[in-house]
Amino acid sequence: MAIGIEEVLNLERVGDTILFNCATGLFDLDYFVPRLSELSAALPVRFSDQDKDAGMYSQAEQITWEITSLLPSFLAFVVEKNERFLAAKLLVETLLTSGIGLEGSALPKGLASTATGLNMGLGKLLGSSYGLSLEAGRWVPRD
Repeated sequence: MAIGIEEVLNLERVGDTILFNCATGLFDLDYFVPRLSELSAALPVRFSDQDKDAGMYSQAEQITWEITSLLPSFLAFVVEKNERFLAAKLLVETLLTSGIGLEGSALPKGLASTATGLNMGLGKLLGSSYGLSLEAGRWVPRD
């Protein structure tokens, strides 16, 4: 589903939840290269404080969404989270995605639901996109 920036701003104003994840941004270099000086001056840098297991740090980033605000037009579409990637930035995500301990889990209902979805996505991706087969509890290459 594609939505424009005005719709995103309207949703944010009323407090609705939106998801925009640009794991992949495809840009027309014929448009960008001649405008590099202009774009780099106009593109904001976002600083956010992070509190992870490794400790506190600040992160600077320029994100795809902000780049799209500098374009005359763009197209955005949604791909279901479980269809696009395997969550594994943190060890806990890796464990949740793996499905370890899901049966008879003492996880809170919402977290168990997320873990189940991630694990189903893992199985679908490994079995289709990555060409593996589940044999005796292990994912192995197909012969």
